[in-house]
Amino acid sequence: MVGSHLLLPIPFQPLLQREYADILQQQYNKRYTFPPSSGAPSASPRPYSAPYWRDARLQSMKQRLNTTKAQLNELPLQKWHKHTRRLNPAGTVPGVLKKQVQPELLTQAWQKFHECFQVFNLGPPSRAGKAEEAGEGEGEAEVQRYNSVHLCEAPGAFVTSLNHALSSHHPAATWSWVATTLNPHYEGNDLGYMINDDRFIMGSLDNWEFGKDDTGDLMDKANLEVLVARAAAMEGGVHLVTADGSIDCQGNPGDQEATVADLHTSEALAALTVLAEGGSFVLKMFTFFESETVCLLYLLHTAFATMDVFKPATSKEGNSEVYVVCRGFKKSEQVTELVGGMMRHYGAMPQDRSLFAQADIPDKFLEHVRKCSDLFMQLQENVIENNLHYWKTPLDKAYVRDLAEVQLQVAERFMAQYKVEAIAEYRHVVYRRADPYVSQVDARTDRGTFLDKVEEANKAAEARLRDIRAGLQGWKVKGRHRFVEWVGAPALATADRTVVGRRVATVHSSKFCTGRHLEFYRESLRLLAIAEEGGVEAKRRKTDTATKPYEGSIKRLADYKDDVRILAKLTKIYPEILDKTKVLFLSPGGERADMLAEECLAANQVRLISTIISAVSELEAGEHLLVQGLPLYTRLCTAIFYCLASLFEETGFVRPQQEDDFIFLSNFLGGRVTAEESVARLESILTSLIGHRGGGQVLSVWPVTDLVQEPVYSEVLLFNQLRIKERVLAMTAFLEPRKEEAAATQ
Repeated sequence: MVGSHLLLPIPFQPLLQREYADILQQQYNKRYTFPPSSGAPSASPRPYSAPYWRDARLQSMKQRLNTTKAQLNELPLQKWHKHTRRLNPAGTVPGVLKKQVQPELLTQAWQKFHECFQVFNLGPPSRAGKAEEAGEGEGEAEVQRYNSVHLCEAPGAFVTSLNHALSSHHPAATWSWVATTLNPHYEGNDLGYMINDDRFIMGSLDNWEFGKDDTGDLMDKANLEVLVARAAAMEGGVHLVTADGSIDCQGNPGDQEATVADLHTSEALAALTVLAEGGSFVLKMFTFFESETVCLLYLLHTAFATMDVFKPATSKEGNSEVYVVCRGFKKSEQVTELVGGMMRHYGAMPQDRSLFAQADIPDKFLEHVRKCSDLFMQLQENVIENNLHYWKTPLDKAYVRDLAEVQLQVAERFMAQYKVEAIAEYRHVVYRRADPYVSQVDARTDRGTFLDKVEEANKAAEARLRDIRAGLQGWKVKGRHRFVEWVGAPALATADRTVVGRRVATVHSSKFCTGRHLEFYRESLRLLAIAEEGGVEAKRRKTDTATKPYEGSIKRLADYKDDVRILAKLTKIYPEILDKTKVLFLSPGGERADMLAEECLAANQVRLISTIISAVSELEAGEHLLVQGLPLYTRLCTAIFYCLASLFEETGFVRPQQEDDFIFLSNFLGGRVTAEESVARLESILTSLIGHRGGGQVLSVWPVTDLVQEPVYSEVLLFNQLRIKERVLAMTAFLEPRKEEAAATQ
């Protein structure tokens, strides 16, 4: 069938006033099939040589859809999302899957890919058919290899969904896979562009490729080349490429398509470069209103035998997400030459030029793009109107029963149509995955309306600082938390693994802290600088500006116990430590130093190790050491801390207070073999840092799996969160009304 798999136009009718059969028919047939291509594109002399163009009819659809979506701008986001989840016809599918099948890493992406796999038969061809084509007798068929590459894959649900489908329907296939995504452990990656859920990644690290610079940024050509080389080594070639990338467009949803255009082009170029003859490509896209999308679709249409646009039943109905499913890759000299020309612009596609001239796009193909766009625009508009209808007219008891029946039938159809069955746990990609007790991943929060979010950027610095302050004051540690939390000494890594990559200017994401806290801290420093330019006097810590970051020497605790509140409290709790405890103050680098930026500088890291080695050389066996200001937000500095902590029997994380934070290292091991090895590892890290030449910087020296050992990892994460909370509250204390002012207003 060519064209829409649903009859057009699709008139709006509230969901619960429609027949069940009609709902099911529409839910499972949101698909547009393009006719087979007639050949390679009649390309311009070279890619991106044509002036930028737009199609008036597609632009009219864009304006119409944005007008419909604008009705949601003033609705409270949290309540609206809860409302739409309740009305989702496929809303009970995850619960049924979890109960009956218990898939590995069950997410919405898992469900969507399972639909794509079954609808388009993306698995390897049957063994019997393959043997028959080759003229082989029974039992003579070769090993059935199946290789896949997954782009922008985090958290990994396409991989686990594919594994489930292959295990269920192609158990004899020998499957190999490699995936790439923005590296959740690279501290310079912005959380606005990245999913930092690494639960599955941690158990399958050898299958993940983060490129030459460790960022995992697919739009960097050097990273693509590393991925291509790795894919080329897969025996039998690459049979399937999936690309599930997107960029957070909540600030400007009306231009989502243009925002993600370069990413989609990069994903497509990667697929066209690595796929074997006859391979398949699944690409997540959104609307098709802009010329860059039309041109990309035309390129894919000519490079593959078939092309479909599909919205899975389990895809969120109210968004623009669709999957372009291309099958039967046709390698040709023209496509290879065109891809080679596009590679010259890789990662920075011209914004003022189009890949093809409008005259190069056949009229019939452009008409199919318009019809396809119209289909999915109507579907999205109807869902939005339906959700608004039941927002204004809440469901009565009869409608609630009808909705439950609709959701039951959609879930039953999913299980039956896609033949979903449980697989043995040993066939999971990561067998018996153990998720951490705590996580650096933030819980999702939706506050206010869309217009509130837009307006937030225009707030005065002081008002935004008050919002941050309120957010941190509302964050509490779950459960009981003592003044000092004690853990045993961490183990040293079994082997060093030095990672060199792109320089990090400041910590945007961390395995050792939630992104929300990091963002609050960075934004507070920026806003304080703006506020002070406007004449506001904020609190600044008194520091010795003559010293450099992490410069310091050990002092006697007795000399400082009366000057620092935390130290005074510690000596009251543990009076016996007074005479055999030293204190190491790791001085900040300025009056209001940015601790997240300072930790990333190689010179500071070298100085930190030198200071630590010098300090421990002055300790006697059995003595204690209190370290103030120890950096713990990067992989490298956390490895340094583990080396230091392994020199002591126990480590105590002292609850931070305002701008003071201490780690209590108890009972120095002295000249024991363990201590000598720990110092040797510190010296090895120092050698790596000093000896590094060329671009980039040393980002890590231990495998990340050795940095998340419990129970110390949980305490590091909590300590980092509390430290940021206390520092930001201390820096913004001037926003609190003084006691006299508060009393006067009562």
